[in-house]
Amino acid sequence: MRVGIHVPVFGPLANADNIIAVARRVEALGFDSVWSSDHVVMPARVESRYPYSATGQFLVPPDSTWFDPLIALAAVASVTARVRLGTSVVIVPYRNPIVLAKMVSSLDCVCHGRLILGCGAGWLKEEFDALGVPHRERGGRMDEALDIMRILWRDGAGTFNGRFYRFSDMHLNPKPVQKPGPPCWIGGSSDAALRRVLRRGDGWHPTRVTPEDFRIRLAVLREMAAREGRDLGRIALCPKTSYDRCRDLETFMAFKQAGATDILIDFLTDKLDDLYRGLDAMAHDILPRVRE
Repeated sequence: MRVGIHVPVFGPLANADNIIAVARRVEALGFDSVWSSDHVVMPARVESRYPYSATGQFLVPPDSTWFDPLIALAAVASVTARVRLGTSVVIVPYRNPIVLAKMVSSLDCVCHGRLILGCGAGWLKEEFDALGVPHRERGGRMDEALDIMRILWRDGAGTFNGRFYRFSDMHLNPKPVQKPGPPCWIGGSSDAALRRVLRRGDGWHPTRVTPEDFRIRLAVLREMAAREGRDLGRIALCPKTSYDRCRDLETFMAFKQAGATDILIDFLTDKLDDLYRGLDAMAHDILPRVRE
């Protein structure tokens, strides 16, 4: 099982120096990947229910610093050579899919083919409203965007005629280093998200799950895959959780035994020393065992 680390792109530790320093340390310690996450703007008062906490309350104060995920990873690409770079997740419907395809393709070139595009449909209605994107259309817009990006990454002059987006004979260059494009890992645990994994995804990336949560929803994904004739052996399975919930070998092994091929750890701390101590402990006590 590969282990990735979320760098401090949001919260009290979010600044350029910390993003670079943590990414360098993650690579030096032998972890497999470095990740960023996405919000563009935040309402002063969040009314929408956050679907990944028991209370429905979002975990980050609305006035927190939050770096753009692709720009942060471009900076990380310049100071690393081995680790994969991932978004966890970029909210696809927030952006015009042609512009997003260009940014992702450029980043894959900058990092020499190390990018994983974690994709989500989003949840925060107030943010959709501020960006002028209908919240109720987010699923359909995401599906079309995933199709559009692959067309533009693959074809010489791409054409698309959908419900939300249309264009004819458009070139997008440079093409990604990875062919036919960076792997797209789909976030979320709903039935709609699982269907999207099977129809448009290269990986499944649920967030803030326990090993038991992951095992239960993976069983549903297996049933869906059998009906649709999709081989799950070709799909990455990467739960995301926090270091507070997953700092002992037993929990890591529970995720591995449940079927995870990868795992992403987020540090929700305001102390850089605590983050470094956690990284050092995982590198010494966890990494060798989960790779056996």
